Amino acid sequence: MPALVRVAARYLRRHPFSAAVAVAVIVTGLIFSLPRTHATRWLAAGPVTTGEEHLWWTLVTALLVPSSLLDALLSAALALTVMAYIERLVGTVRTVLAYVGIGVVALLAGIGLHLLTIWLGSPLLLLARPELTLDPPTGIFGTVMTGSAFAPTLFRRRIRVIGFAVVLTFALYGGDQDSVYRMIAAVFGLALGAVLSRDRPVADARVRPPTRSPRRASYGEVRTLVAAVVAVTGIGPLIVLADRAVIGPLALVVSGFAQVDRSEAFETCATYFRNSCGAPSDIHVVAHGIGQILLSLVPVAMSLVAAWGLRRGRRAAWVLAVVVSAVVLVATSAAVGILGLSSATGIARVGERFALSAVMAVGVPLAVLVALMMTRRRFEITASRGALRHFWLIVGIAFVAVIAVWAVAIVVTGRPAVPLGFRRVFLDAVVLLLPAGFTRGIPHGALPGHGAALLVDQWAGLVLWLAVIVAAGRLLRSVGRSDDLPRVRYRELLRTTGGGTMSFMGTWEGARQWIGDDGAVAYRLIGGIVLVIGDPIGPLEGRAGLLAAFIEFCDRHGWVPVFYSIHARTRDLLRARRWHDVPVGEETLVRPAEMDLTGGRWKRVRQALAKADREGVRSLWAAWGDLPASLAAQIEVLSEHWVAEKALPELGFTLGGLTELRDPDVRLLLAIGADGDLQAVTSWLPSWRDGVVTGWTLDFMRRSDDAMPEIMVYLIASAAMRMRDAGISVMSLSGAPLVTRPAPEGRLPPRSFLLNRMLAWLADVLEPVYGFRSLFEFKKKFHPELETIYLSYEDAAGLPAIARAILRAYMPTASPREILAIARSLSAHRA
Repeated sequence: MPALVRVAARYLRRHPFSAAVAVAVIVTGLIFSLPRTHATRWLAAGPVTTGEEHLWWTLVTALLVPSSLLDALLSAALALTVMAYIERLVGTVRTVLAYVGIGVVALLAGIGLHLLTIWLGSPLLLLARPELTLDPPTGIFGTVMTGSAFAPTLFRRRIRVIGFAVVLTFALYGGDQDSVYRMIAAVFGLALGAVLSRDRPVADARVRPPTRSPRRASYGEVRTLVAAVVAVTGIGPLIVLADRAVIGPLALVVSGFAQVDRSEAFETCATYFRNSCGAPSDIHVVAHGIGQILLSLVPVAMSLVAAWGLRRGRRAAWVLAVVVSAVVLVATSAAVGILGLSSATGIARVGERFALSAVMAVGVPLAVLVALMMTRRRFEITASRGALRHFWLIVGIAFVAVIAVWAVAIVVTGRPAVPLGFRRVFLDAVVLLLPAGFTRGIPHGALPGHGAALLVDQWAGLVLWLAVIVAAGRLLRSVGRSDDLPRVRYRELLRTTGGGTMSFMGTWEGARQWIGDDGAVAYRLIGGIVLVIGDPIGPLEGRAGLLAAFIEFCDRHGWVPVFYSIHARTRDLLRARRWHDVPVGEETLVRPAEMDLTGGRWKRVRQALAKADREGVRSLWAAWGDLPASLAAQIEVLSEHWVAEKALPELGFTLGGLTELRDPDVRLLLAIGADGDLQAVTSWLPSWRDGVVTGWTLDFMRRSDDAMPEIMVYLIASAAMRMRDAGISVMSLSGAPLVTRPAPEGRLPPRSFLLNRMLAWLADVLEPVYGFRSLFEFKKKFHPELETIYLSYEDAAGLPAIARAILRAYMPTASPREILAIARSLSAHRA
């Protein structure tokens, strides 16, 4: 209990205003959690109370009093989490000013806009009728969007994308006054944050205005953001189905899903849109019964399943999201066509506001579809063919079974409206499987009577879609087992026969493995070019035969093999085959047993270790799965922030990212400050011999902005001492990509000139952003042995294709436009 009290006290010291807001909304929610009567009218803001009755204090009380107990709980949760984070980031005074200032301004702007539209006699799309507003989230959203300008890049992007997705979804689906005011507050908060963070010094060291460099997102972050957008827009229909009184633009289509009678639909249309909606019989409503209501939630469920898979980078989830968005888009467009909104006469009949709602209803799924198309390269993880066949088998069996049961029930006990044949029954069954809003205007040839027919009619479609959802979930969890067989064998050979210091990179996602009689080769296939990763695995005496067999394998498939990041022994074997080669990097090797850290040349390393000891910095050596959740989350934030600050796309190929850290064979070395915060992280790839780890290769390196100076020197020195004590024979600081020692031009084969120039060009492009040459100089502090790594190729005629393949390997998601921008940046840099 004392520990809990200390945690609570520390939380209150860091977030006093957020805690006060949470307490205020809970207390007032308990007091005023009654219907909005005269007792609460004098606390609520709105065109009537604030504008006409001049109750100006409502601009503040509306930000502290919730409309219901549920609203109080949600507001308190937002205040204690997201707004508390902003308060810790920018300080309590700024948080108070933003909450009150943005909240009041947003309410004034919304009320003024509302009064203006009433005065003009032409209500806007999202402001159909005046209401009373009691909404603390208006101030919370404004504060959070203001403070997001000072958040680290990762959180800034997530706060803005998810925040605006939420407020827009509620405004477009719900259309109530509170939702509109929240959206206005979010926009004003974003603008204020941009002004405050622009070229203005900040006293608090924790608050750092963002730089003006372009923002990049890693694969994982793009997946997270796309998944969030799909999920948030997918649950929008629940707003309509939960509250039948909503009048948002997107309620047009979704409201047809719910169970309503014709007179109610006509009354709603006449009240909110125009009195010229037509007769009640013009509105065809086919949804009826609890089964059909649940069936209307199928698009929501499918969107959530797709979002879950998108977060994991699954291609099947991307396809599912595209299909759901396309179906909603087509169905919505069809509904607009049925209403006759494609002509001026149709627009005049239903009213301009109703017509504009229909246009926006089409725009949302279209925007989601465009976003999915633009990010398709980020979702490349596929399931095995067996898992895909299993998915279609389940769906097919469920479809046939449901159709058969429904047809028998209708024919035996139903009431056919028209003569039933096979074609009619099949069409009716297909209509039965779709939510009612998607079948508007399509008559049924067979109507259920009672008993079994009515039961099947109500639940048949839902049963089928549940089977589809379950099968989709299994598909998204599956792993490509057919690809895993050589991958597993490759790992076994790594452990037993051993490999080079870079051979473990052949286990990464995107790499393929070829298994020979005496070893294995890892490679990437890009446009017919096979980029082999590191030295082949296997005994040195059998390496020549292994290379010959692999080259023959590539020849049979019409591929061009290229060996990248190989050492001198493999290079010499390829030279014997009259191949050409060019240096592509320098690997830095350290012998831990020889590191005694004495003498003048180790002075800077000793200073870094001593400084870390004085400041209470400690190191932690662990696998990802053994890390506490808090440290794993800090690594993700640190990595995403690092990627976002780069002006170029995230690099791959021989450079690992967050995904590679999660491998159970990889080890992480973390630097943790005295306050428990992560200062830096490195990852190490293993090398084995006869099942025993004999070496580690440095891969991933990230440090926080406020880390101790020379923190990376401390981490690498700590790693070396750990390895020395464990009897590790070699510590590779990896190769500095595209960085080589100067060599006499005459030593380069003449036909290597083009490739050498391309690699030098790529190194120049990447240097200002990734600093490979600076990294190479940094590694010299540990006095390593330098071993050149090479690229070997057979025919100079393939050099242009090889150059493109290397560029695509390092930047797999770069578009042609981005590559052109890279070239221009190099020209500008040289100028």
